[in-house]
Amino acid sequence: MPQHGSVTITEDASSGPSLISKTSINFAEDISSNSSSSENGGEGTKEDNQLTAMATASASGFASFVSEKRTEANFEKWKECLKHYLIGQDLESVVFGEEEKPQENDSNYKDWVMKNSMALHAIETSCGADTISNLMRKYPDEVDSAKFVWKHLADKPSTIKRYKEEETSSILQYRSLYKAIEKGDWDKTKDCLSGNPNDVRTKISLMGLNALQVAVLAGKLKIVDELVKLMSDEDLEMTSNYGNDYDGCLPIVMTSLYGQRETIHYLLQRTPIEYLSPKSGDKNGATLLNCLISDGLYDEALCLLKKEGYRQLGFMEDFNRNCAIKLLAKKSSAFLSGSNLGFWNRWLYSCVPNFYQDDISPPEPRDEENDQIPCNQDSGDGRSTRKQVVNLAHGLLCRVLKHLVPESIKDMKMRHAQALHLLKLLFKEIPTLKNEELRNLRFNLIVYDAIKNGLVEFIEELITSNPELVWRVDNKGRTLFAYAILLRQEKIFSLIYELGEKRRTITTKRDVFGNNFLHLAAKLSPASQLDRVPGTALQMQKELQWFKEIESMVPSKFKERTNENGHTPSALFTKEHAELMKEGERWMKNTTASCMVVAALIATVVFTTAFTVPGGTSDKTGIPIFLGYDAFLIFIITNALSLFFSTTSVLIFLGILTSRFAEKDFLKSLPRKLIIGLSTLFFSVVTMMIAFGSSIFILLQKRLSWIDIPITILSAIPIAFFIFFQFPLLFRIVINTHKHSLFDRTKEQHVQANLSELGLDSGADEQN
Repeated sequence: MPQHGSVTITEDASSGPSLISKTSINFAEDISSNSSSSENGGEGTKEDNQLTAMATASASGFASFVSEKRTEANFEKWKECLKHYLIGQDLESVVFGEEEKPQENDSNYKDWVMKNSMALHAIETSCGADTISNLMRKYPDEVDSAKFVWKHLADKPSTIKRYKEEETSSILQYRSLYKAIEKGDWDKTKDCLSGNPNDVRTKISLMGLNALQVAVLAGKLKIVDELVKLMSDEDLEMTSNYGNDYDGCLPIVMTSLYGQRETIHYLLQRTPIEYLSPKSGDKNGATLLNCLISDGLYDEALCLLKKEGYRQLGFMEDFNRNCAIKLLAKKSSAFLSGSNLGFWNRWLYSCVPNFYQDDISPPEPRDEENDQIPCNQDSGDGRSTRKQVVNLAHGLLCRVLKHLVPESIKDMKMRHAQALHLLKLLFKEIPTLKNEELRNLRFNLIVYDAIKNGLVEFIEELITSNPELVWRVDNKGRTLFAYAILLRQEKIFSLIYELGEKRRTITTKRDVFGNNFLHLAAKLSPASQLDRVPGTALQMQKELQWFKEIESMVPSKFKERTNENGHTPSALFTKEHAELMKEGERWMKNTTASCMVVAALIATVVFTTAFTVPGGTSDKTGIPIFLGYDAFLIFIITNALSLFFSTTSVLIFLGILTSRFAEKDFLKSLPRKLIIGLSTLFFSVVTMMIAFGSSIFILLQKRLSWIDIPITILSAIPIAFFIFFQFPLLFRIVINTHKHSLFDRTKEQHVQANLSELGLDSGADEQN
């Protein structure tokens, strides 16, 4: 059982950062309870009474001791106010002093735990949830100490080391050398070094950098090249004091911190590889790898990881306590699924052939000038002529696309292929890691980040290389598919169809709160996912679609089961989406009212125009004068169509305004009505403009024979504006309403086909 006063950090990806607060409150309640019991028994101690008073004072005063939460702008003021509060509460000994945590059997243990918890609670309350949450994720084993939290949030050290006066004066004598390197003047640099060759190894900057390191940061490749010739391998291992967080980093690591690609490539060839080894005992290798990944230099990162025994770098912490596998889980741009490509760019992306050789061994060098596109031709004698033609056409198409597609798209596809290869290398290393190393990785958080960012490739490769991980649950009892539902990542959840019959078992899993998959689908989607859908009514539709899709997957009895709060899935959905449904109703009414005004105005205009035809009518017969003209026939027909379309649109919008706006109406009924209303409104605008253009042409064709051209152009302007502003919404509604399924079920069909070939029935009854 966890002891009172200690903070237990879990790998729960979605838990809030209130563990410190809960610890403080629970401990205070326990003290208060114990004191009450002692008083009732006549044996209350003075120590217990003091602790109870401290807990009561903290609970009543911590919420208002700092006027503003901690930000970058008010950091100094926040620090001063919080420090005064902690001193006033007699908590300085556990935060600022030398007092360490006593043993549990020590008489002061109870007092220390109480003070530590109160201090932690005060710091958390004044900082905000996000700050504490990030600290807990970065230092999960140290955040139970108020002194540690204060050190990292308030007592921040300077990023640049301070130097003594005599050290400063000593460094200033190299000012001319420093300026020559900064300017890239090798002749002047050479003159400065000629007097004392050992100056190439001396620190010449206040940051503790030598000449090579200054040249590296300045990106002066020529000087770097010349300086390397003057230095030995041991000199290249000289580290810098570039800030407290980067003490001991190599020149190549310093370069990688600033993403200087040319300098990185040069130093990778000059730096002895053993300096970056996982066995070197420092963080240079891991830091270099992580910087390469952060800057998108996946080719350089692959060169490093492909070295024998260097894959462990992907799981080692760098100077910032990050590791490569964590960075990839958060780097959306490294994969296609995380890149927000438009329709046109996505089509171009799909047309570009993948020239990257995805294998575990280093790729063979390729001659760019005489690059031959592989045609995958068979070497057998029975090769058909048709296959030869297809392969030849494919190769020709690849050659053409290689020159037509923008370089940015080709580079993106190459980077994505390299990042995927990098991911495969890291996942192949996971089985070799020790259990302690896996625990330190906090793997559940890594998976959560990948799901949150919608990185399908990450999760797919994870399941492929480690199939047993689909059963892995976190401290809330939730699998990766449960989080795919909570975070509304349909592409990731679609991977469940690749599991075959295992899918039926996974969908019956419940978390520690009694929630099944349908309960999770009933929860409100994260704001980041809702914002991707335009309009709150369509957001409500998307939420209903998720709920209905999951409802069709789970066993029927799960639809009526309650969680620990006594809510069935449908009741929970109604509760979670009550506000969204109100906003959806308001959005639908406002949109409908605006469109209805336009439709009514068009109907009024075209109805009146029918009785005031261009050119008028004959006084004798009442027949329109231009009745025999083709343009007049077009005018009459389009004017009538515009009236019919606009009137229909008005009636449809009227039907929306008088709807019940029930929960189920947002799924199909309201969207379909809106589709019909917007479509008829669009056609009424088009036909009205055609009728108007025909009328002008009839009246002016004899006077201005060229009038048809400007009329056509000008009439197209309002139509173009309607298409530009309204068609994206209309197109989105049509796709969302008539899409067969949210999920990609093609994998399920493939699995069922394989089972049928084996004579197995995949449609067996669900197990209770």
